[in-house]
Amino acid sequence: MYELPLAYKFVASMLAISNVNYYATRLQLPIHLPVQTQEINQLNVRPPSMGGVAINIQVNNYSFLFDDREIAIHNLDNNGIQSFGIPMKRTETSASGLERASVMKYVVNTNQIYGMATNWLIALNIDVAKLEEKNPPCVNKYPFFHSKRGIVPNPLLIVDWRDPKSRGFDRTEVKVEISAISGELLEFCDYSGAFNMGHRPSIKEQRTLTAISDAEFLRFSTLERSNLLFHFTGMECSNVFCPGIDEPLRRAADQQALETNGIIQRAEEHAP
Repeated sequence: MYELPLAYKFVASMLAISNVNYYATRLQLPIHLPVQTQEINQLNVRPPSMGGVAINIQVNNYSFLFDDREIAIHNLDNNGIQSFGIPMKRTETSASGLERASVMKYVVNTNQIYGMATNWLIALNIDVAKLEEKNPPCVNKYPFFHSKRGIVPNPLLIVDWRDPKSRGFDRTEVKVEISAISGELLEFCDYSGAFNMGHRPSIKEQRTLTAISDAEFLRFSTLERSNLLFHFTGMECSNVFCPGIDEPLRRAADQQALETNGIIQRAEEHAP
């Protein structure tokens, strides 16, 4: 079992919160901003030895994955299940959820989704012209759902930009999924970040950061923690809720993980 150093957890946690603030603002997600620790349901940080920065954070009903290239955002229901624009039952299958969704009134149709999707991409500073030069858009590739009543319009509306020459998984793909029932963004995936001209903060000098011992980090003053964050990410604590700056950080000797005041969960991973 590999235990991440506290300094790395601290920096990665603040990076995740900053990213949520940015993407939730640009996508107008119904999340109270700036994010406070009590709104974080889960946060897991992958050890850098397993392949660079990778952070998964769940804030209210949204799951965010950030790594060195990929950004993925999923709209979850209250049970933590991928939303189809309706509340899912805890043990319900996807087929059952789609069946129930397909009988509801649709407020969005195929003709609207390309404009909605591209507006979100523009808000995220994705170069749509450059993207479409390489990856032509595919609007609602699966327009129908095979329900128990027969073939009906699909309650999930998808626009994806992918390389037509690519077979199978396309690392350059950008995907937007929208609920026909509510018009909500259900999923956003940018697998490479190749067309993103905007916000791509990451952690620099990872080996240096992981070399900081837990004992040393726990002695850091609030100013030293702020400087640590700025040095390794370029971010300032004034731009993000920053434990140790905005409120005291617990320093109990038995707190071997940076569980931001008891909210951010421990992130323990098996070493490769």
